[in-house]
Amino acid sequence: MNIPRRSKLSHQSKSFTRYRRTRIILIVALAVVLLLGILWGISKTINAQAFHIDSVQIFGADPEIMDFLNQVSIHTLEGNDLGMYSRRSSLIYPHGSLVDSIVSASPRIAGVTVRRDGWHSLIVTVTQKIPAAVICTTLPDWNDSGLDTNAPDSCYFADATGYIFEPATGSMGHIYNRYYVPDLLDSSTASDSAVGHFATSSREFNSLQTFYSSVKLAGISADAILVRDSGEYELYAAQKFISTSTQTIHSDPLVIYFNNTRS
Repeated sequence: MNIPRRSKLSHQSKSFTRYRRTRIILIVALAVVLLLGILWGISKTINAQAFHIDSVQIFGADPEIMDFLNQVSIHTLEGNDLGMYSRRSSLIYPHGSLVDSIVSASPRIAGVTVRRDGWHSLIVTVTQKIPAAVICTTLPDWNDSGLDTNAPDSCYFADATGYIFEPATGSMGHIYNRYYVPDLLDSSTASDSAVGHFATSSREFNSLQTFYSSVKLAGISADAILVRDSGEYELYAAQKFISTSTQTIHSDPLVIYFNNTRS
């Protein structure tokens, strides 16, 4: 009995389709198994004790913030990435996240570098900010000898952008430019500390710093500048003169008023 040609082709076509589908499934399954095996092997290598970070050493930071920076570093290295790869592996430790977390941990920090010291230790080198000026949040304090240049609780160090990053202590003298910004911590400011605030806008601060330098170059002994919200300023300087009667040198405070309506 002859089988119609169309029936033979239909039967062969179904068998071929089923075979091709089974082959594709097997290939995909094999690829998945192979991929999982590779990932498992990579995970075992990365998580091996031979590459485990046991310690983080921090250099360049002030002693009072050293322990906190170390805690931040350890916390950043905790846990796993993708649920498989330990963040404490010296092969793939989160370098960028570690730098960012340490920089954001303290306003004193200007920059951070991280490098491996062997396979079990990291060396963190901290660069702290250099004071560019002293910012006081009160009105100037005058005494018999002129402006008091000590640094009470209301005075802070600011960097070159006017960002306040650390309380100032002791007698600063004329080492740094000094600004009095009594309106900096107003009633809308929740904290009684100026750390983390800008003394004024960076543009205004840079202009005042340039003006301060120009005044000194002109031979004027500038002690401080009072900054007001209205764009008005007071420059405090010391004028010296010799008494004709006693031939002794005296110093009287000189106040120079200026504003930002003209250059």
